[in-house]
Amino acid sequence: MRLALRLSAALTAVVAVVGLVQPVASAAPAVPAGWQVVKGGDVRAFSNTFYSAANNYYVTTEIDYGGIFRTGLRAAAGAVGAREQYTFTYDPTSQKWSIKSNANGLYVTAELDYPGGDYGLLRARASEINLWERFELWYSSSENRYALRAHNGLFVSTELKFKDHLVGMLRARHDKIEAWEKFIIT
Repeated sequence: MRLALRLSAALTAVVAVVGLVQPVASAAPAVPAGWQVVKGGDVRAFSNTFYSAANNYYVTTEIDYGGIFRTGLRAAAGAVGAREQYTFTYDPTSQKWSIKSNANGLYVTAELDYPGGDYGLLRARASEINLWERFELWYSSSENRYALRAHNGLFVSTELKFKDHLVGMLRARHDKIEAWEKFIIT
């Protein structure tokens, strides 16, 4: 027993000196009390619209935009049309949701390799579901609001600080559920 304790202490000392200490897990994003992860249950897929509770606009797929904003998701529509309809599908294996834009038939991706202000931009551009196309869906029954958390562990925000054609773009880059991270699914 004494030998095992000495070896354990020596190994701990070597690990600390060499720098092989296990990384400390980062803190989980803040989820307010009353919010629960939505599992698929009996409902595996549903087609709906959703809109931002922050600015009361429907989320639309910007299929006419150019460059990196082409097929970007933006809370900017005052009415529902073809571009504002989505299919949410639950995968019981990953316990995550995918979102398909009914406007172009492609899955929503959180662009986690984009730099700077474009980091986490949501775009309907994927033909198959991989890690960046999987989201946790959170719900607060007291608020009747939803929140989405992307693969990077951050919540999707309606970006209202931008101007012109960028106001209302959806990006996965906030660590809390606050006003800009709340959505209503209708």
